[in-house]
Amino acid sequence: FQLSKNISTNNMNLWNVKNQIQNYDNANEILLDFMKERIQWYEKRKVYIEQQLELLLNNLTSKHTFCRLVVQEKIKLFGVKKDEIIAQLKKNNLQQENDSWDYLLTLSISDLTEERLLLLEKKMQNTKEKYDDVKAKTPTDLWQQDLEQLKEYLEKDPLFRIQQEKTRTKNKKV
Repeated sequence: FQLSKNISTNNMNLWNVKNQIQNYDNANEILLDFMKERIQWYEKRKVYIEQQLELLLNNLTSKHTFCRLVVQEKIKLFGVKKDEIIAQLKKNNLQQENDSWDYLLTLSISDLTEERLLLLEKKMQNTKEKYDDVKAKTPTDLWQQDLEQLKEYLEKDPLFRIQQEKTRTKNKKV
């Protein structure tokens, strides 16, 4: 098998992002067109990741606050009606998630321990660090990071390494 060959670049017509045939004069024009489109998707991706991490951080913070208040016996759960528990949650400025308190009220008893509080604190800290990391990066930084991860993955792939070696050997002969 020969996985590569020379092709003519005199007539490069491709479908562009608008689903139209476009003539390109050289490979760089194709790459520039691709890069313009791709960076827009990374901008959307960055916003989405930030939103998801923020939601997770809010969820973890609320769970931590709730568990801490229960452990400190500032919220009473046993022998109390659900409406009274909800009133206590509101009094302590806890927020609903998806118009429901279930994410707090369905926690298991084992979640209401000092050990779980420490675990929640670690999760909150890790999530905050991820959030700050993504917030500090530009869409270009995220793209570059993905390319580096792809490169590392491909360099571990034996078939990719063999192909790279063949390409280097072929270029040395020329």
